[in-house]
Amino acid sequence: MRKNRIIVKKEHLTKNPIIYIRIKNDQVMYIGESKDILLNRHVREEEGVGDFDMVIPLKASLNVHRRRYWEAYLITKLNPAKQTVLRYRSFLHKMNTGSVPVKDNETYEKSVRPKNIEELHILQKRNNIRGVHHWFNQIQMAEKHLKESKSAFLHFGECYKKDRGNSINKSVLAFINHISEQLNSENIKT
Repeated sequence: MRKNRIIVKKEHLTKNPIIYIRIKNDQVMYIGESKDILLNRHVREEEGVGDFDMVIPLKASLNVHRRRYWEAYLITKLNPAKQTVLRYRSFLHKMNTGSVPVKDNETYEKSVRPKNIEELHILQKRNNIRGVHHWFNQIQMAEKHLKESKSAFLHFGECYKKDRGNSINKSVLAFINHISEQLNSENIKT
């Protein structure tokens, strides 16, 4: 075995929670926490956490609440490129005061990245297009059902008149005739 080689035995490894800072080109990209450095969350390759040149692991508390508090604190102070600060500010406010902060639109607008705003506008446009298609189909179906209902009413009105003969109720007959006239006048107009 070589001289000065560091040998780490598994039985000597203990749970070492960390808060890690991922950096690329001297810019903080992402800050996260892990319950154990051996899980290698700090060096994972994912699009959402950003690329990195170096990772700075900081020793952290075994208490998950304390660890998340300091993670949020660092995020609000260092403002990483791949994270939105507002969520962590409100978390810190809640932890420090015990109450949820009142939402401030100016703070929210500052914390939302332009890329997220563009994505939001794209989603709104898609939703509007889907809404137009959906409600156009609803109108077409309603018109179809209205037409079918009108013809069914006329049919059953005629059948009622034939079945009853002379013993027809005058108010019902007046109603059927009135509605039939309206439906026939609408059919003539269209």
